[in-house]
Amino acid sequence: PKGHRTLDNAHRRNKLDAVDAGVNAMTTGMYALTEASLGRPAEALKYASLALRRLDPSGVAMGEARTDSLFYCSSSYSTFALATLEMLLQSYDHVIRPFPAVPAEWKDLSLTKLPAEEGILVSGEMRDGRVTKVRYEKDGHVLLETDDAKPVDIKMVNGATTLIPRSS
Repeated sequence: PKGHRTLDNAHRRNKLDAVDAGVNAMTTGMYALTEASLGRPAEALKYASLALRRLDPSGVAMGEARTDSLFYCSSSYSTFALATLEMLLQSYDHVIRPFPAVPAEWKDLSLTKLPAEEGILVSGEMRDGRVTKVRYEKDGHVLLETDDAKPVDIKMVNGATTLIPRSS
């Protein structure tokens, strides 16, 4: 019957729309991740928000998906999560950067034991847009505690992990 064909066409159209939305959300999430990596918080937040709110008003792009279909949908989750983590903490080439790309809109936040290089866990707080505490620990021992977000270099000294705050 004609009604059945209409439902089938709507299903096919919606499935294609979901794939397109998933690809767009994933790609936009990758832009957000890149902007966060470059230390541009306003742009990172703009792309992350676009991926979540504007590209997919139906909500299917960020939905769960089976592994045999719509794999872009599950990638959207990871790009959004990674972009957010990249705004909060970066750890590459033996340098840890806490709160490197936090958008101005995020005034009060905390992070707890986010993993960095060399098995270091980083915790910290921001209140009213200002970093109030950053704590670095490894194997249950505090390596360093500061009240700013200056990057720290990871060095091995006599076989032990040592953190050296950068001057700028």
